[in-house]
Amino acid sequence: GESNVLSSSMLYDCGKSLNPLIDCGQAEGGFVMGLGYFLRERLLVDKDTGKMETDGTWEYKIPSFQDVPLNFDVEFFPRAHEGGISSSKASGEPPLVLATSAFCALRCAVAAAREQFGKGKEFFRMDAPFTPRDIALTIGAISDKTFFKEPADIIDPLLCGA
Repeated sequence: GESNVLSSSMLYDCGKSLNPLIDCGQAEGGFVMGLGYFLRERLLVDKDTGKMETDGTWEYKIPSFQDVPLNFDVEFFPRAHEGGISSSKASGEPPLVLATSAFCALRCAVAAAREQFGKGKEFFRMDAPFTPRDIALTIGAISDKTFFKEPADIIDPLLCGA
């Protein structure tokens, strides 16, 4: 169920860039952080003790250099915004939200894989983060019996509104 973003092109409106190299790095970093949020990072907490169960890199997967798209183009919108301080805008947070493009592309890929595995074209639910395990289960490449069951006392705080 692994997924890789092979290419991403971003036209980013950062206003008048104070330092284009810094702004480009912030945009790239924000996008990759968003990839983690949408495709990798799942928090699990013990509902009785409040202990974080995904407290290490074995259970909690953050993006690494391998998650950076192979072809990653960032261009700045040519018209500067004059209304902000020094005519600039934020450079890290907005690209995080642009990572929804990868989440949407993954939905199309999963839909195609479901057809190949004989699951048809019916609607399927995709909650973020949509991890490799979620992908494999959704396309039908594996069954829930392939994995150890998550203990009943472990919850995902994001699904519970925490």
